[in-house]
Amino acid sequence: MSRVVHFEIQADDVERAKTFYAAAFDWSFEDYGQFTGSTYWGIVTGPEDQPGINGALQTSIPLS
Repeated sequence: MSRVVHFEIQADDVERAKTFYAAAFDWSFEDYGQFTGSTYWGIVTGPEDQPGINGALQTSIPLS
């Protein structure tokens, strides 16, 4: 079964958020910044052959 994609989490401190989510949920991260031109990390929440949902972590977008 394919994994559902995609959710996004925004954080002011992306490195702190990566540390938290890795420790809390055992998530891993892949740097997609070269493709987006900004701070953007793909989140892998589990093995591809198990049900789940992957997502992304990015820098918070300031509100105007």
